[in-house]
Amino acid sequence: MDHVIFVCGKWIYDEVKWLFVVDNKRGGRILDCNNQMSYDDCIQLVYKDYGLDEKVYDIWLSYKISKVLLQKLPSDTPPVFITNSRQFHGFLKQLKSDTLRLCVEVTAKVRSGSKKRARDDNVLVEGDTEFAVGDIIKEDSEVDDDKEIRFDNCDDSNGTDYDDENFNLYGIPPEEEEKPTAISPNKKTSSGIFIEEQKEDDNYAKLELSSLNLAVGQCYETKKHLETRLQILTIVEKFDYYKYKSNPRLLIVKCWVKGCKWRVRATTGKDYPKFHVRVFISQHTCLLTERSSRTKQANHEILGALYKDFVGGVWPKVLPMHVAEALNKRFQIKMEYWKAYRTLRHARQLVRGSPESGYMQLNTYLYMLKRANPGTYTQLELDDAGRFKYLFLAYGASLNGFPFMRKVLVVDGTFLQGKYKGTLLTATT
Repeated sequence: MDHVIFVCGKWIYDEVKWLFVVDNKRGGRILDCNNQMSYDDCIQLVYKDYGLDEKVYDIWLSYKISKVLLQKLPSDTPPVFITNSRQFHGFLKQLKSDTLRLCVEVTAKVRSGSKKRARDDNVLVEGDTEFAVGDIIKEDSEVDDDKEIRFDNCDDSNGTDYDDENFNLYGIPPEEEEKPTAISPNKKTSSGIFIEEQKEDDNYAKLELSSLNLAVGQCYETKKHLETRLQILTIVEKFDYYKYKSNPRLLIVKCWVKGCKWRVRATTGKDYPKFHVRVFISQHTCLLTERSSRTKQANHEILGALYKDFVGGVWPKVLPMHVAEALNKRFQIKMEYWKAYRTLRHARQLVRGSPESGYMQLNTYLYMLKRANPGTYTQLELDDAGRFKYLFLAYGASLNGFPFMRKVLVVDGTFLQGKYKGTLLTATT
């Protein structure tokens, strides 16, 4: 017999880690559980001990990963939710080696299927789905049979279809109000696609879905550009393809369903390495259910480009769960947490660049800094392998004003939390 401690509250994300905020009104309970007890039995005991009506409220059980395991995982690793007896017995096994408490979240049920919102104990409700303001998404227990569902065969496809906050346009977190956006005049890229820029915390391109259509005579800078366009097209139009022939000067792709007439043929010309679309049969002769049952092209790099260009922004408050939710709402793509994490990371690199590219641009940055601020002193030091060691920077205006300052220096430092860590030291007078 195991003594399980239940605590009622809700999960919130506090900058870099997950925290469970205890509901002092409902408090905690102690239950005796054994290996014969099922998940449903446990839920019924929670309903009984907390005096909750099963027809009015839903119960969600979860627990935080032990500190020993978290040392090997990122700090933003979310809590583990228990949804069946197998997972519940797994939690009981962990109690034998670790001290864990079972977290109980209470959400109000919505009987109407219409789009509406309700608030109960900081729980947002829309349609038939509830989720806490702390950004833990609650999955529906059932999925409509007549709604088309698309599974990501590259990852765990055991998720359910969500129907909550509308992240179609910007991917805004539930707790964040929409910010007014200023749209600049359309600009034309090197590939001939007109884009418009959304001015948020980060500037990013917003493409139109209609610009993805292929056509005979289109020209792409390289074979890689054409393959990327095809991969994005398969996600938008819900199908998959395979390479029938592929070499440095020829690319033929066909629908992966045997017998389907959809195909694309592209070759190079005198302007190699540019690829020109020579043949494009856009009509599928296979069934929709057949061609949409595989999404091999949906890797995190393609999904990152798709999210950045068509769905949302990448500012710091956007979390992987928002990316997964937005792509699911817009393109019916399901993905597990870690694939959503890699997708968001790649989208941010497309907008901001990678840490490596930032270090490579230091010399250029320092040169432009000296031009804009005459008298500025900079010193960039590299190690024997030519890698970044440290950087000293003093603005010209600060150097010129130093003789007139009171001779009191304040030195402070902080640890950097990026990929390569480091320390930022400042001296102020």
